[in-house]
Amino acid sequence: MHILINRLSLSLCKSLICLIVIILMNSIIPYEYSSAYAISPVEWIKVSPTSDGEQWWDKGSLRIMKNGNINILSRLSITEESNSKNTKIFTMEINCKEKVYKDTSINGLPKFNAKWEASNGDELIESVINQACDSTI
Repeated sequence: MHILINRLSLSLCKSLICLIVIILMNSIIPYEYSSAYAISPVEWIKVSPTSDGEQWWDKGSLRIMKNGNINILSRLSITEESNSKNTKIFTMEINCKEKVYKDTSINGLPKFNAKWEASNGDELIESVINQACDSTI
């Protein structure tokens, strides 16, 4: 009988720990960020290339967040001096009213405490912001 009670206690503890972990994960990763990774068709849209490189944004990833900002995936390919391509994938949050953005992840790695940035004349970023924001109208 004592062994049965210990097994039930252990099982209950494991269940409670799992429940606590799930609750914590839901509070750490808000739905508005996690919804950007929902399965949807991929539709890469290429913006006009510049001498700096090429950039695309995925229309299928576009999500309007609770705060009114949008969240998209973006792909940047830069040709380096050795003529090799350096490609990165970004998750971008864009404030369409202010025309600013922040990269919330780079190549799948979260960028915690990302700061808002202006495009500062970067034509690729400006094109991505303008096209993505225009597509929500």
